Amino acid sequence: MKANPVPDKAALRQEVAQFLASEPTLSLATVDDCGQAHAANLWYAQDARGRLYFVSHPAAAHCRHVARDPRVAATIYFATGRAGQIRGVQLRGRCQLVDDPAQERRARRLFALKFPKVLLSPATVRRLKTERF
Repeated sequence: MKANPVPDKAALRQEVAQFLASEPTLSLATVDDCGQAHAANLWYAQDARGRLYFVSHPAAAHCRHVARDPRVAATIYFATGRAGQIRGVQLRGRCQLVDDPAQERRARRLFALKFPKVLLSPATVRRLKTERF
């Protein structure tokens, strides 16, 4: 397997930011109450600082897991059928509920900018009012 040369940090950050902006879903890995891995596919948006936001119902399994243990891992990838074109970002970190109203408004704006068609569906808009970032 031939490795690609590693770009400088600024170029890599820009490439990752562009990639994250172009891909709509991430697979979020959490740990359940029994210590088992759990993965959930979610739409997400990112801010200029590289923080990722997803919206979900607080009762969803991944939200309950994060409330108990904020450690997460995620992957975002370009879906392709050709091995030479597989691209993606893998990450790990901590996840938390957005509880600051101003930050939640910013997250909702980022989400609306990335997914403008979501706001065209009255059912989705109603659902988003009950879900949290």
